[in-house]
Amino acid sequence: MDFPVEEWSNRAEAVKKQFYPSTGKSRLAGNAMAELDPEFAELIQVVARGRAYADPTIDLKTRALCTVACLVGLGEQRYVENWIANSMNVGATKDEIVELMVQLFVYVGTPKAVIGFEAAKAVFTERGVQ
Repeated sequence: MDFPVEEWSNRAEAVKKQFYPSTGKSRLAGNAMAELDPEFAELIQVVARGRAYADPTIDLKTRALCTVACLVGLGEQRYVENWIANSMNVGATKDEIVELMVQLFVYVGTPKAVIGFEAAKAVFTERGVQ
């Protein structure tokens, strides 16, 4: 089976520019996986951004908010903060993010919802969003 890796790579770069317009790189770019196996880390990004996030069936903002929801459910605050920032970079508003946390409370429970709210507050504070 042939995979359109070159096409995915090009699409991944376009998505990367939308998620990280000012820096060109993720807040999580300096992680241990990227340092210990940069080729593997890049392959993951090509598939994730170039195949999944770049597919027009679901718009990029919705995909980013879905990612926030999944990460809140996992309780991964550092990653939640990253993806809240990404979602805002592609058009999500403070109100949408807060409402997402309210919706998640029903399904993931108080401790994880609070992690989501804390991550949101950190990103809003960092960006000067009232």
